[in-house]
Amino acid sequence: YMGGALGFAKGVGKGLAGLIFKPIAGAVDFVSKTTEGVTRTTTYFDAKLERARPPRLIPFATVVPYDENASLGWALLAQAESRLVVTDSLVCFAPLYNALGLNLIVTSRHILVVKRSKRSTTTAWCWPLSRVLNFAISDDT
Repeated sequence: YMGGALGFAKGVGKGLAGLIFKPIAGAVDFVSKTTEGVTRTTTYFDAKLERARPPRLIPFATVVPYDENASLGWALLAQAESRLVVTDSLVCFAPLYNALGLNLIVTSRHILVVKRSKRSTTTAWCWPLSRVLNFAISDDT
């Protein structure tokens, strides 16, 4: 025998407590799982929208035809050096075709090389045009 009358009373007490609390716990679990399912269902169809193209560049408050290259340069400038967007206007943008993801941006006041990766856009270097004395173009590759 495993505890006699005291063991019997203890077992009956546990059984009665289980008879009361197990259905309550099941009901609470049912409600919480149902709520979790509804929450997941409502957010299931929320797709992250991505731009089809960069925003239009509007130089000098003049609407011009859409130019994807200029818009991409302006978007990269805004991501890398947002302070220059207020003071400078885009003159030229050229992707430098290499594995590093470098892009040349020339604004009305600066020359920049911007590095673009999947996670971030950073300025590799920025030089004021007022400090440029001269330059030469070569076809060395």
